[in-house]
Amino acid sequence: MAYSDDAFSKKLVENVFPADWKNPKAAQTYDLLVIGGGPGGMTAATIAREHQATVALIEKEHMGGECLSYGCIPSKALLRSSRLAADVRNGANFGLEIPNDWKVDFGAVMQRVHRLQATLAPHDSPEHFKGLGIDLFLGQARFLGPNQVEVGGQTITFKKAIIATGTEPVPLKIPGLTESDYLTNQTIFQLSTLPKRFGVIGGGPISCELAQAFLQFGSEVTLITDSTHLLPRDDLMATERLKKVFEDEGMKIFFQSHVERVEKKGKEKTLYLNQPNQSITVDEILVAIGRAPAVMGLDLEKAGISYHTHYGISTNDFLQTTNPNVYAVGDVTSRYKFTHISQELASMAVTNALKGHTKKNSSLNVPWCTFTEPEVAHIGLSEQEAKEKGIATESVIIELSNIDRAIVDEETIGFMKLLVKENSHHIIGADLMASHAGDMISELSVAMASEQGLLALAQAIHPFPTQAQVVRTAAKTLLQNRGKVEALHV
Repeated sequence: MAYSDDAFSKKLVENVFPADWKNPKAAQTYDLLVIGGGPGGMTAATIAREHQATVALIEKEHMGGECLSYGCIPSKALLRSSRLAADVRNGANFGLEIPNDWKVDFGAVMQRVHRLQATLAPHDSPEHFKGLGIDLFLGQARFLGPNQVEVGGQTITFKKAIIATGTEPVPLKIPGLTESDYLTNQTIFQLSTLPKRFGVIGGGPISCELAQAFLQFGSEVTLITDSTHLLPRDDLMATERLKKVFEDEGMKIFFQSHVERVEKKGKEKTLYLNQPNQSITVDEILVAIGRAPAVMGLDLEKAGISYHTHYGISTNDFLQTTNPNVYAVGDVTSRYKFTHISQELASMAVTNALKGHTKKNSSLNVPWCTFTEPEVAHIGLSEQEAKEKGIATESVIIELSNIDRAIVDEETIGFMKLLVKENSHHIIGADLMASHAGDMISELSVAMASEQGLLALAQAIHPFPTQAQVVRTAAKTLLQNRGKVEALHV
């Protein structure tokens, strides 16, 4: 585990991995065994107890998983501070007089991050789950056979099991990188001094969020990605606009590039790229790529569970592995590596394991959001995915520059793209780029579950003025384009 040595971080560790924790004596047989104490595992164990099942939960490192210690919680706490720094820097645009000598106290920023982690930690603590009637074991789980695992010298027998072990970092094989003391999402929150020059390797969500955050704090940021654009899984229109936002803010971006070697001289670190005479000297390097499903060390072979070190544990549509009594959820099996999806899959797996196979993974409409400024969110299928499935579609794009609240907020760099099945109310996908896209995309989740999805959006009254009016405007525009104006007033 990698944590800072301040009082808040110590409180966090005391909660998520208490040194004095004593594993309980294992019961003869458990209705459900859960391996992994992150969002997926914690959700599965909690729901199973609500079904009155006997439950054992095993975590080898720290409760709360990546989300609490290294992921969603600390990163979003950091982003809140960085956005405030950006607002202060732009204060004159809003009629505010900001002193020239204002500064970011980065040490205090990180203290706030650690304080908020410590505040949330008790909800993920072993004591909390003990209070729910769950037997919690800290240690490495290893399968002994199809329905048994060993942890801390004890054998645990189960009727059903759920594996939710998440992912783990995979070191990049770049000469000199290890010697450069590079940062990952697991170590970046230990920083107490803002680096003057900050290099980021990777162009995915974590890279983009943290690169912009450090840029807003005042670092000189260079981002290096081997892709042709940022956020490869998101709408190209959104990613091109995000690129322009980053560059306008002062970020330097190298596309279709990779680091061939790193040299450290004193405190400086120089990255040499795969381009002639191109190098970048920075004070800190963040590597935000290279994670793999956490499948090693579990002895899955002894349980008859098929897996791949890159793609993770193989499951069917009911989240069942090749061992019919064992299920897998979250990042260790799903291509959608998000906390909310891990939790949803955990709920499905518990139902399927304890009540019979009624919940299908393929039924999910998966929303996600990258929390840059502006945010980039998506749900469902893209136009290309719909085309590959042979689905005829209609779409509309509404610019935020046409929405009154976005104009008065001066947050017009964004849009909504709505994708529906041709001549129907069935919404099959959407993309949103807006300052609060992560909140707004949930409206699409509800609409997509409704048979009257498009019509429901068009008829739902939205408060004025809000940026969410872009959602209703998109739905109304699609219906108007069909000549269905009368339907809006039914």
